[in-house]
Amino acid sequence: MTQRSCGLLGGILVLLLETVSLPQVREQTVTELVKHSLDAVVQVVVSDAFGKELGLGSGFIVSPDGQIVTNYHVKAPLS
Repeated sequence: MTQRSCGLLGGILVLLLETVSLPQVREQTVTELVKHSLDAVVQVVVSDAFGKELGLGSGFIVSPDGQIVTNYHVKAPLS
């Protein structure tokens, strides 16, 4: 693509963006963010077959089917 056509496409993009009304995004306070996210935070306890604790940490749910993100050191005893 030539420099001239890139400039033309860029100009069209700017015109399109100026005509599209985007919803206003309001920044949340830390308190609002915590209240909104609290239900997704979990405590993760890794135990062996005898109930002995091998790892402990926190995580958060990232999908409707319950997948959790946590730090590697929490799951490391299973590796």
